[in-house]
Amino acid sequence: MITTPFSFIASGNCILFERGRPLFVDIEEETLNLDADKVEEKLESMSREELEKVKALLVVDAFGQPADWDRFKEIGKKYNLKLIEDSAEALGAEYKGKRAGSLGEVGVFAFYPNKQITTGEGGVLVTDDEELARLARS
Repeated sequence: MITTPFSFIASGNCILFERGRPLFVDIEEETLNLDADKVEEKLESMSREELEKVKALLVVDAFGQPADWDRFKEIGKKYNLKLIEDSAEALGAEYKGKRAGSLGEVGVFAFYPNKQITTGEGGVLVTDDEELARLARS
């Protein structure tokens, strides 16, 4: 799974906890979000065997600013990747009229003590995909 190196440790750990391997790709200097061009460059540089192992993009919306979701949706479609949006730092933000957390196939929000809404721990997963919702509940 491809994700950003510029995030809370949980972004990488959630991949490791599911026995995956995080592939860190650099961020945009201006936004501090995952750089879509660099993600595509990384994917283009991979062998077919390596590409088959990449299943998803975990994109973190940094500091209240959603990432370039038009580009990430193009990349996801081109490479058949699931799009997971971590909007813990973008609660209430919008991208082209859509709320952060609703831009990927799955949106996640954390409630750790340093977040906008805190419950001590925990989080929430949102999706409008019935199959993914069923899987998450299982």
